Amino acid sequence: MFGLLFLALDYFHISNIHVLHTYYFTAMMYMGILTPFIVRERGPFWISRPGKWLTIASIVDMIVVAFIALTGLPGPWGRLLTPITWQEYAAITLYCLFVNFAINDRAKLMLGRLGITR
Repeated sequence: MFGLLFLALDYFHISNIHVLHTYYFTAMMYMGILTPFIVRERGPFWISRPGKWLTIASIVDMIVVAFIALTGLPGPWGRLLTPITWQEYAAITLYCLFVNFAINDRAKLMLGRLGITR
């Protein structure tokens, strides 16, 4: 998640803490949605296709998160989440996809080789 903070502060020059809340809400949701895709296999995640319902539920969840991130979320005392731009949303999504499938899956495989499995 430090990579996401670097992206927000140094690339997009975000100075509004409320926008950072939306960044991290989106990232945490996407990491939670994507994690079952890597933990369902002992080997690399691409060994088998995920089930139809896992895929459908994940896509629906990602659409809901995208809607909330891009439109914001009002609350009783102001905005709970501030809207972000399409460019910021795309960067967060790509960051989460990379971290989950390139880094976390490799870490899972390395731990498996060391004998640390589920």
